[in-house]
Amino acid sequence: EVDGTTLQVSGDLDVNAASSATTKTLAIAGALAGTASIAGSNSTNLLDNHTEARLRNTLLQGSGVTGDVSVSADTSGAAYSLGGALAVGGSAGVGVGSSVNDIRGSTLASVDKAAMHAANSLSVDAANRSLVRTAAVAGAGAGSAAVAGSVTTNLVSSTTLAELVNSRVDNELADVRVSARDERSIDSLAGSAAVAGSVGVGAAVAYNDI
Repeated sequence: EVDGTTLQVSGDLDVNAASSATTKTLAIAGALAGTASIAGSNSTNLLDNHTEARLRNTLLQGSGVTGDVSVSADTSGAAYSLGGALAVGGSAGVGVGSSVNDIRGSTLASVDKAAMHAANSLSVDAANRSLVRTAAVAGAGAGSAAVAGSVTTNLVSSTTLAELVNSRVDNELADVRVSARDERSIDSLAGSAAVAGSVGVGAAVAYNDI
């Protein structure tokens, strides 16, 4: 962040912020019994990441800024989560697996109240290229009744913003570009299997809220 600064820069001015974090979670449960068995697991990621690049409240000294000005914020990285459960019982078996990702935060590139009178060009760019991969698998086997269920849930509420506010570029030949790109990707898998001599029930749900 550059804030409240008097600038005299004959070359380029770059203000960059980047975040590239990777989170991996794994939860596995198993149960084996002669009569009845129950197994359950949950894998959860709670992420609240803020990536911000700011140029604001700047004044000029002498010739000011005469080169190219770039303000960029980039969020990448990945979140991986896996939940698995297996239950085997002589009479009854119940297996439940779940995986949850709750992703918040922001990616911001901002130029506010900045003087860049003679700048050759101005680029304000915000990009989010995060990857989310989640899986939940459950299995159950029993001589009489078996129940298996799995749920994957992805809740994504993060924002990507590029802004140019109350600022000044006097060079009429300057190129000015303001862009925000959201290129997030989500891969979600839910699966279950139930095997029993009399009754077998399997259910799987994958839910994404972006």
